[in-house]
Order: sequence, then C-alpha cells, then structure tokens
Amino acid sequence: MITSLDDACRLLRAVPQLGFVSRPYMLLRTGCISVVLSSEQADVGWARHFDAVDRLVSSLPALVGDRRRGRELGFASYLAVQPKWVRALEGLGALPSPPRPRPSSAVLEDKTAMRPWLRALGLSTPADTVVSTLDYCGLRNRSGSRFVVQAPIGSTGAGTYLVADEQSLTRIPSGGPWLVSLRRRRLGQLPRRQPAAACRTGTRSGGDGADRRRPGQARLRGFFGADFVAAGDALIALELNCRLQGSTWLLCELELAQRQLPTQLRHILEPHGHPTAAKSVLDPQDAALLTIRHTGAPGKVVLAPRTGVYAVDGAGLRWRREGFGLLECGPDECVLLHLPRPGTLVGPGTPLARLVSRRALTTADGTALDSHGCRLVGALYTMFEVEPMVGAEWR
Repeated sequence: MITSLDDACRLLRAVPQLGFVSRPYMLLRTGCISVVLSSEQADVGWARHFDAVDRLVSSLPALVGDRRRGRELGFASYLAVQPKWVRALEGLGALPSPPRPRPSSAVLEDKTAMRPWLRALGLSTPADTVVSTLDYCGLRNRSGSRFVVQAPIGSTGAGTYLVADEQSLTRIPSGGPWLVSLRRRRLGQLPRRQPAAACRTGTRSGGDGADRRRPGQARLRGFFGADFVAAGDALIALELNCRLQGSTWLLCELELAQRQLPTQLRHILEPHGHPTAAKSVLDPQDAALLTIRHTGAPGKVVLAPRTGVYAVDGAGLRWRREGFGLLECGPDECVLLHLPRPGTLVGPGTPLARLVSRRALTTADGTALDSHGCRLVGALYTMFEVEPMVGAEWR
C-alpha cells in the first residue's frame, strides 16, 4: 500500500518509466520518469485528432533504441495503456510491465451520450438537442437568442461555443454532430467544478449467498471533475470530465509543497496495480489558475513570452527566473505556462497561456477579474503578437 510521497517515488524509480502524458510536470518534479513522449507543444485535442501518441510510438526506435533491451520498462500514463504500445516496446527488446486493463464507456467521453446518461441517473440537466448542422433561426426559436454549442469531445473550453447571434456561428468549424444546450431558463450562476474520486468497492459472499459490502475495501480508480450550475436550490448537471484537469494539477502543487502524496501520482499508480491510501490535509491557501485565450482574428503567433516566473513592473510583466508552477511562485508573482511557439496558428478562443498566481484573480463571485487580475491579463496580452491570416491562408 502506497501511503506517502516517498513510497511512491521509491516504487516508480525502481523501474524506469516511459511517460505517455500530455503534461508530465508532476512526474518530472518528483524524478519518477526516465523517458518523456509528449505532445506538450501541440494545441488542445491534437493527440486525439491526429493520433499523436501513435506517432510517438513509431518514434520509439530513434528515441529509446537498444538502451532498454532486456530491461524492464514501466508505463507512467494518465491514459489507458494500449496493446500496440506494449508491442512496440517488445519490438525493441524491452520488457514492458503489464498494465491493468481499464474499463471505458462512451458516456464518459462523448457529451452527446453523457447527457442522456446523466438524466437516466435522475439528475437534472439543461434542455438540449443533438444536431448535425447548425440552423440559427431554428435554434433561436427553440431557445432564444443565446445558446451553447459543443463538440462531442473537447477540453479546456476547446469545442465549446457561446452563440449570441447569427454571426457567432461563423466561429464554429464545419462538421458535427453538435450538442446544443437550450437556455429555457436563466440559471443565474457561473458553472462550478467539483473534484471527486472514483472508487471501486470490493465485495464478498456471505453464508446466505448474498453479497455484502466490506468496510475499508474501497479502491481508488481515478480522479474526475463534475461541472454543474446552481438554479435556486437545485443543482443542474452539465458534464463529467473523466480525466485530470488544471484544477487537479493546482491541487497537486499544494500537496507536493507539503510533502503529501500528490493526486496525480495516485492517478497513475492505482490503474497499474499499486493501491494507494492518502488523505490530503491542506490548510486553506490562496491559489489561482487562469486560462488566457486568443480574442482576435485567426492568425500566426510571431511573438510570445517565455515560460517562467514574472512580476508586475510598471504597466508590464518582467521575467524573473525559471519556474513551472505554484512551487516557484512568490506572493507578488505569477507564473506563465503552456505558451505557444512562434509560428503556431491560433483562432478565436485558442488558449494562449495559463497564468498561475498565489493571489485571487477574480471578484468573490467569480464573474469578473478583479483589479489585480485585470492588470496581469492586460499586461500578458501586450506580450503577444499575432499576424492575421485570412481565407485559404488560414485553412
């Protein structure tokens, strides 16, 4: 049973780990990974749409070569380990540690399947419809002038669009199907996300043949987030995000600062057959994570800031030192992460950066940036230069 950060590090370091992860920071911070294969520099969704992980697997001969021949190599992945990954390592003569199978279901990924499933569980959800094409007049007649359009699969806001007028539809790429949430009533508050853990409870048969629950046998399967909004005294379920999220990473930074077993490491250890038991005991702390998005026309990034720790200097931000998260961030500083390289193509809503701070960035109700947040965000936007692209050049 893994109960501490030290236990986790000893286990993961005992066998070299091959990391198929989108953001390997926690593994790198703890020295628990030997080789990183990552699509970190790519846009959100790149791995899914362009089989980035499969392309990385095809690069294994050049990246790993004969260095692991005859030696054991484990998988450190937030994703389910695919049989073809194992076969690729075996082809190099390595001895991959066998992963545990992980169940999957379309309702946990596809938003168009998730909503009916949530309703079948007895939860209230927004009224919605699934359409193959977007007809503004027809949807407006059903919902009013504002509604939300979502691609079946997306994260970090990618694939989610607020439609306020017919012109808004021009920002949505062609294709479908689309999940359209109809605003038949005003919900009144911003969406909230509640982190949670999925557990599996062991069972045993009693003398009468009936299954009985065994106390203390709950096994962690992974962490997820539940998005919902409040409407009066009722909670309206939006979706489940069955993956690690930005808020999970922020929690892990706080856990690591206090030498607790980080949630991200538990998420890796459990599916690969290593039980964990840990309870976060964190004093209330201020921490903020804000995604900054491109608000202009489609274009190509020609100038962008570098990753690191920054401080406000006059009307701008001044780079102070290297830093990759909350651990390096002082009380009057911020950290910029996930920045695009020059040459990256961006469209309206594309994430440009993540801004991490030990101070709040919004008003108490979360509906607007406070003065400190406005100052940081305004200064950050001046550090980008995007060259507009139009027509065929953008496509």
